Amino acid sequence: MARKSAVARVEETSVQTLSVVNNRLKIRPEDLKQIEPLTENQRKFFELYDNTNVLLLHGVAGTGKTYIALYKALKDVLDKGNCYKKVIIVRSDIVKEYILARMSYEEKYGT
Repeated sequence: MARKSAVARVEETSVQTLSVVNNRLKIRPEDLKQIEPLTENQRKFFELYDNTNVLLLHGVAGTGKTYIALYKALKDVLDKGNCYKKVIIVRSDIVKEYILARMSYEEKYGT
């Protein structure tokens, strides 16, 4: 039996319209389709995102980790009222292990 995916279908893109100006993709805040969390863990992520410096998402493929994280990051970058200018996507187990070790150290010894 096929497992239900927690993310929207591929055909339903999060960006309504795209335009390219001077070889750069231009996305306006109003171009982003409003998404809502579909699971309890996604809801927790949405709640913690604005109030936490570091979030580590993990889970099986298809649960929406990248989708919701990129959505929230794009909203921040497109918001002219903050300092964020770009989204950098890193896919590395080395970075994950470093973050987990650092969090463990800080829990044990404090900041």
